[in-house]
Amino acid sequence: MIVDGFWPERMGGIAKSLLNEVEGLAAAGHDVVVVTRKLDNDVSQHESRDGYELYRYRAPPTESRRYHLYPFYTVARLPETIDRLHEQYGFDLAYVHNPVQSIGLKRADCSIPEVYTYHAPMAGEIAIEAEQGKYGWK
Repeated sequence: MIVDGFWPERMGGIAKSLLNEVEGLAAAGHDVVVVTRKLDNDVSQHESRDGYELYRYRAPPTESRRYHLYPFYTVARLPETIDRLHEQYGFDLAYVHNPVQSIGLKRADCSIPEVYTYHAPMAGEIAIEAEQGKYGWK
């Protein structure tokens, strides 16, 4: 599963529903690996959680001025993470939840089939998040 942010660093509705999906897939016997941005300097890049693995790729922390450029960091850094983890795990499928992460997956050297879940229109999400200061501009 490739997501923009994951619990507990991201606490919103999508993150909470994805946590339930990950735990349900793991409980059903699937090998689950979650890949997300590292939103906080104080969290590790890898955690073994109850039934699944969580990996975070480097991105500017939320308090950084560079945080507002996160899409560029994702597109640049995610492919290397995907390639490294695919070599380790041999993924059957990438379950993607954000268009920026989908672009990062497509830029990886490996080829992994993708299932993309549409949650909301990207333009609407950007407008709401810009109003809340996520990008540093409105």
